[in-house]
Amino acid sequence: MDAPSQKMSLRGAATNPTTRRDTCGLEVGVKSPPGYHQLQQTVRPPKDAAPQSATPKSTVSPRTPAAPCGERESPAETPAMPAPRNSQQSTSVESPQLQSASCTKPTLKGSIKRATAVGAVTLATGSNFAEAHEKVTEVRKVAFDSAADGQPRTKRETKSQKIARYRREVSEGDPDAQFKLGNLYRLGEWGLEKDCKEAVRLFLLAAEQGHNKAQINLANSYFSGEGVEADVPTAITWYRKAATTGSSLAQFNLGNTYGSTFDPASGPTYNPTEAARWFNLAAEQGVPAAQLKCGLAHRTGTGVALDHAQSAAWLNRAAMQGNAHAQFHLGVAHSLGMGVPQDFAVAVDLFTQAAKQNHPYAMFSLGAAHAYGKGALKDDVAAVKWYKAAAKLGCADAQYVYGNLHSSGGAVGRNYQSAVKYFAESAKQGNVLAMCRLGLAYKHGHGVAQDYSKAHETYGKAAEHGSVDAYCNLGYMYLNGKGVDIDHKEAVKWYKLAAQHGSVVAQFHLGNAFYTGKGVTQNHREAAEWFSRAGNKGHALAQDRLEMMKKGLGSEGTRESNWMQRMTTDASDAYVVEVLPPKPRYQQHVDTKRFLRRATSSSSSRKSSSSRKASL
Repeated sequence: MDAPSQKMSLRGAATNPTTRRDTCGLEVGVKSPPGYHQLQQTVRPPKDAAPQSATPKSTVSPRTPAAPCGERESPAETPAMPAPRNSQQSTSVESPQLQSASCTKPTLKGSIKRATAVGAVTLATGSNFAEAHEKVTEVRKVAFDSAADGQPRTKRETKSQKIARYRREVSEGDPDAQFKLGNLYRLGEWGLEKDCKEAVRLFLLAAEQGHNKAQINLANSYFSGEGVEADVPTAITWYRKAATTGSSLAQFNLGNTYGSTFDPASGPTYNPTEAARWFNLAAEQGVPAAQLKCGLAHRTGTGVALDHAQSAAWLNRAAMQGNAHAQFHLGVAHSLGMGVPQDFAVAVDLFTQAAKQNHPYAMFSLGAAHAYGKGALKDDVAAVKWYKAAAKLGCADAQYVYGNLHSSGGAVGRNYQSAVKYFAESAKQGNVLAMCRLGLAYKHGHGVAQDYSKAHETYGKAAEHGSVDAYCNLGYMYLNGKGVDIDHKEAVKWYKLAAQHGSVVAQFHLGNAFYTGKGVTQNHREAAEWFSRAGNKGHALAQDRLEMMKKGLGSEGTRESNWMQRMTTDASDAYVVEVLPPKPRYQQHVDTKRFLRRATSSSSSRKSSSSRKASL
């Protein structure tokens, strides 16, 4: 078959339905050379192909790329071949040495491109597959035998050869080799045994020569005490040296050091103003984590002026770069209208973006949005799905709510064992409400064996966090000897703490203590005062008690004595901690700052010190 009848072209497939071409220009009806399709998988025309010349050439330089696909030639035209770039170039592919010599610094990528062009052109000229394969192999051999610096190498360096080269360069004082070898010792990679002390020694050698990355890793070592005795001031010194050269990573780490550390040996290094300054420098260079820090600093007024609009602006810059924490906090800002117009729909959209990156608090917020229909359709099934997902990722609030759903028999069905499991996980993270519910489970034997001692212990931990519910329950246990010996004075102590924080039940019991003189000096006037406070808030037993006191019934009378005994016994157990699923965080305008601080620390703990003190 002659060349015109083959209609072969490297410029693309024809659109004529009777003479369709494949992607490399061969007509479908023409028999392909043996093995052509196998070669086609590895031989492709390069992207930077030169346009075809109108004058056909008999031979083509292996350096000349094939023409781009996508154009069609006229059937009447003889297929044109790519012209050489320079008339002085050799048009022969017989001499790979000439190809290597023609390029001052041959590259592997460029040589492989030339090899693909050779294979495509060889097939297009009608040569058989064996000849094409031979030429491709020949050109590729030149590529692999030539290094980027023009020095011939028979094969690539192995890891052991690289380590040997690093050692040789380290002995010559090369800071880059010192840093690389130090990193291998720090991580224990490439067959080297992990040796942090040796890593610090090498980092120090490179850092003293001004190697920026080595200075950062050396500072990280001094901060964490890895391979050297922990020394925060020395860490700050090395961070500052790297930061002053413009390293955004060093600036961010320096901000973290000033923002959250305390060195007992040298005194406090906490300086929120200095931390904000370094965070701002890193944020201006586009570091998302630093932009997040700036946004949170302006939100709480830590080290900078309180400015919700500026906070939202920084959070938006970080969120646009895909930072999940920034997306979550910006969603909170839209929920509360802090620096931006209040918009629950926008908040839900931001929570969704963060949830796709497995941000647990964003998932919890989506669950609350579906539970209360704020910014999303009210959907209990979707709410449970998000609560469960957040709980499994360790969100303490979600664990508490999901456990409460199991305890109350809501959308997931009643299961006290599951409830106790999630209460316990949440309580480990310091969730006070979960501690109280866990104590209540031990107190009543819901999901676990009844154990007043464990209930007392759990309530004690919650009380350390200032839980009013825990104060009341501890008062009850001391009053009735549940898990502890009866101690009226201790009961009065806990009831008084709860009563001062507005607990109606504690006010009633404190009134009883003053009325009967148990645990405190008897004082009817003081008793009437506490009964009145509880009664004004709707406590029926306190109102009853106050009415009897007004009628002048003394504690000496039989009726009064019997009534008082019944009152003390029944009312002591009348207090049941009633904890409902909390409202969405964006509906709670009180103590927002504490929530944001806890959410930030909880979500960032997943990255721990590895993200706070990034190593290179």
